[in-house]
Amino acid sequence: MLATPTALIGLLLAAGQLLALLSLLAPSVMARFGKERIIIGAMLGMALVFLPVLFMAHWLSVGVSFIGMVGLVAISGPVYQLYSMEVVQPQWHTLIASAGSMAVGVSIAVIALGGGNVIVGYGYPTLFALGALLVLVAALIFGAYFRKSRRQLPLVTAEAGLG
Repeated sequence: MLATPTALIGLLLAAGQLLALLSLLAPSVMARFGKERIIIGAMLGMALVFLPVLFMAHWLSVGVSFIGMVGLVAISGPVYQLYSMEVVQPQWHTLIASAGSMAVGVSIAVIALGGGNVIVGYGYPTLFALGALLVLVAALIFGAYFRKSRRQLPLVTAEAGLG
């Protein structure tokens, strides 16, 4: 991480992981703002936490971005899991949970495989700009979906899922 000592990287990782405690706030935040707002707001927040790296290639900017990202994932992750369970029938819960886990794993693999090449070839700012762009696109897609879901989209049924 930008020629940063291993101990400092460990400290930043630990600080980020401690923010997982924020997931305990998810029920109260969800009751106040609603699932859709939390998910879209977290995505927009994720795009914003990439900004320090775009303007300052320093270990502190990467660390702040990482810690912010972990905090936003800690709050939005449980909300997204709950939402995804609500939009499908119970017999599909295992499949949707598995698909979500697979998507996270594949995303991490793609970043691990391609991110290093992007950093070496174009630098951290390019990688973080690409990440910010992708999360903004995801927020737009989710926003469009949530707008339609407010107009009473039906639950996905077993028959519709197979056909």
